[in-house]
Amino acid sequence: MEASADKSPVRQPPGWLRRHVLALSVIIALLLLYTLGGFLLVPHIARTQAISYVQHDLRRQISIGSIKFNPFLFKVEINDLKLNEANGDPIASLSVLRVEFNAMASLVHRAWTLGEVRLEQPFVSVRLDHDGSLNLAKLAPPSKPPAAKETQADPAYPKAKSQPNPTHQSYC
Repeated sequence: MEASADKSPVRQPPGWLRRHVLALSVIIALLLLYTLGGFLLVPHIARTQAISYVQHDLRRQISIGSIKFNPFLFKVEINDLKLNEANGDPIASLSVLRVEFNAMASLVHRAWTLGEVRLEQPFVSVRLDHDGSLNLAKLAPPSKPPAAKETQADPAYPKAKSQPNPTHQSYC
């Protein structure tokens, strides 16, 4: 007896799947990149940028315990943040800062909407320096002087002058 060779056709994936394998692969790769970037890259960039800004621009010291970001919930959590003066004196600290952005409510209300803002164990050291300024005022970057306007005065329109009102009297 001859062995009958049953040559059944090899099962092929459905036609729609074959046509869209490339599109599905691209979508899955983008989702994977978004997930990895959100959970791993965003906290790393946030930490390095915060440290760089505080050290170079503010000339202060900062330490950050951990930064967590959830790219699907748009939620960030910062733990054990400490901001110190250049000499090490504490300026501010907090145990937990958690902020959750509510995208759906923002779309409905057409305004930025936060679902949760939580601040645990905040500490701020406010000191009045010898020159009368607050230590916190030095955290603001110096303002840039306004650019000099080079406008020529129109001789047809003289400058308006402001003078005090001499008729003001006070009544008791």
